[in-house]
Amino acid sequence: MGRSYAGLFAARVLGDHAGEVVVVEPDAIGEDGVGSRTPQRRQLHALLSMGHVQLERWFPGVTDELVAGGARLGEGDDVRFYLDGRLKAPAAGARMLGATRPFLESHLRRRVRGLEQVRFLGAEVTDLLVRGGRAAGVVTSSGETLEADFVVDATGRSSRLGAWLTRHG
Repeated sequence: MGRSYAGLFAARVLGDHAGEVVVVEPDAIGEDGVGSRTPQRRQLHALLSMGHVQLERWFPGVTDELVAGGARLGEGDDVRFYLDGRLKAPAAGARMLGATRPFLESHLRRRVRGLEQVRFLGAEVTDLLVRGGRAAGVVTSSGETLEADFVVDATGRSSRLGAWLTRHG
């Protein structure tokens, strides 16, 4: 559930381990990467060193693609980290990638859409399907039941997972 940054990463990783990955999201997201419920859609996002390492691990070559499209890459002395207003000691090999969230997500979404085992479904999840005390899928607003071996909630602040788990005991 959810096709923003966390949902796209989850789909990418699970794509290596599952025969089929279904990403369910109610928002229509345009090519510009903007969904109506993305609160951080206009903010600059800075991807710090480890986030950048993982981005390249799962999406090889994406840094060059993003920089060619306008993202900013800082390396070495160009990167400074502050904690409580104080400059931290320089980190060897520090890198930081800066881009808006829609820009970053649109590039990741295009790559995830290209994975044979991943499909996207425009629907709202309204409940969990629970069997034997475990999540066995989801139910959509159209009444469609999607059975699953593994369910990921990447919906962020709007998650209703807590209420669903409580309702199902």
